[in-house]
Amino acid sequence: MGPPLSAELASAFAAAARVLNGASEADAVRAHQAAHTMSAALAAAPGADPATVAGECGVDRDGLADALSHAADHVADMGPLAELAGHLHPAGWWWTEPLLIFDDGLLDALRAEAAPRATTEEAPVLAALCASDVVADAAGRAAGRALVPALAAAYQFDEELPIHLDREPFTFVLHVVLEHRCPEGAQPARLRVLGLAGEEWLSPREGEGLVLAGRGTLHSWEPLADGEHRTMIAIGLRPG
Repeated sequence: MGPPLSAELASAFAAAARVLNGASEADAVRAHQAAHTMSAALAAAPGADPATVAGECGVDRDGLADALSHAADHVADMGPLAELAGHLHPAGWWWTEPLLIFDDGLLDALRAEAAPRATTEEAPVLAALCASDVVADAAGRAAGRALVPALAAAYQFDEELPIHLDREPFTFVLHVVLEHRCPEGAQPARLRVLGLAGEEWLSPREGEGLVLAGRGTLHSWEPLADGEHRTMIAIGLRPG
């Protein structure tokens, strides 16, 4: 019989604290403190529920959420961390209705202005969408809760990201793939999500709207296949 769950997570958060030690940026300092606090609290409560421990030890919730992304590098079973993430912030993922959320004209306009590191000041179509109450309402209907614009958005090119939680202003995010090219016979890269309901692999296609509660849902984008390319947008949203 292996060590109790709390011991494994205590070790993972201790490792996260070591990674973050010496950081000077304010959020990283907060994450380091939260990882240290959570590790010590879990070690002192063998067999205890991690969410209960987090509540009782008074750890900073946002700091702990940031530390979770680092702790995920040091556990074999992501399930307990996914449950803890969902305890700290809303979790889940939903497809929009209709699934093809933007028409062809709007998709073409987004493709035309897409550029690496383009800001919303340089991308007026994306800027209009990230401030749109209509877009936020559509995402909110999918998620089953009121969402409002976070006034942040980005073009993403060939994203490959390890398991992590999103940060403000992307508490909730609407993802739409604009272009996706994958060589014949290759396995397209997918989005891996881990939430309270378990693990799922998603393959959003061009034009489909996917709402992700990224602050409370551990997720990753797989490495792309050789010759595969993907351009998508991420529109930040927050609870209304």
